Amino acid sequence: MPVERNLEVLNIAVHKVEKEQYTKETKIILSDYILAIDEYSKLFLNEFIDIYQNPRKTSKSFAQFDKDELEDGRFEDLLGKYMDSTYGFLEASKRIAKRFAVKLESESLATGGYVFCIDYKNETRQNFAVIILNQKVHPVILEDGGRFKLSASFMLETNSINMAANVKIRDWQDGADSSYLSYIRGKKQLTEYFKKFIGCTTAQPSTIATNNVINAVYGYIDYAFEDITERSERKEKAKDAMYHIMSGNLEHVSFETVRNFVFQDEAEREKFMDYISVNQFEISEEFSPNGTVLKKLQRFEYKSRGIELKIRNDVFQDNSRVEFDEQNNLVIKDPEIRNLFNMQN
Repeated sequence: MPVERNLEVLNIAVHKVEKEQYTKETKIILSDYILAIDEYSKLFLNEFIDIYQNPRKTSKSFAQFDKDELEDGRFEDLLGKYMDSTYGFLEASKRIAKRFAVKLESESLATGGYVFCIDYKNETRQNFAVIILNQKVHPVILEDGGRFKLSASFMLETNSINMAANVKIRDWQDGADSSYLSYIRGKKQLTEYFKKFIGCTTAQPSTIATNNVINAVYGYIDYAFEDITERSERKEKAKDAMYHIMSGNLEHVSFETVRNFVFQDEAEREKFMDYISVNQFEISEEFSPNGTVLKKLQRFEYKSRGIELKIRNDVFQDNSRVEFDEQNNLVIKDPEIRNLFNMQN
């Protein structure tokens, strides 16, 4: 059963785009009615979020709208016109369904489906989701006299979702360099026509993606290991493993590859996946590691005449613990060093 969340459905509509494989012809059935905001629409949203946020059920990627796309009727423009009330919700959802149909015509192997548009709040944060359910999900959708409605006995399953995208409205409107746009491919390979339909870049910015993976690994170790010595040792091993696997695959690497290399014990991988699911880390299943970020995982090492130093590069970032003074001397600001010295001498 899905976890109960603080979700609020603001608007929800569904249309149908019919298309068979090996053809380019599409048929659009547009609804003239918004779905009722009732227990069924709330259950549908809750089950969708349960699938969407579970890294075991879907392969999620993060992206941004492609600002270089100049095509008329872009998804981002349609969303903007809905948010500024140029279009009502139903009109915006119809235009989104029409855009999906146009992009579908370019893919002969693709099939049609039900196009859901949902404006909702998740913990008070407004989101807009587009969900494409495959056209054989009769237990979910009922057609009654030209109207669509949710079945009273439906159960949304991962294999019902062809693909879906979600936009965090405030982050998108603020123009933040963040992962405001994400998409999943359900059990099907995400194809080019869907990315063109959404009008998004192919990947999350590499700096964000790499930092999110590193922070998730370190966060899990902090959470899972109370003993300071063991925690430090585990972080050191994880750091070396992350640097090795990501620096050797700067062009492209999967999150699955990274986590399998860092956590080679299956039981621990399961605990790690639970941790990132509960804490909702925004980690793309596929990403390009950022070389500059990876340098933080490297150590500065120095040996000379009785002195041996090992300092992680990230410790130099804010000068709070170590820094170089105006004479280029290394200054270490850690009172524990003096305490340890006094104990040993």
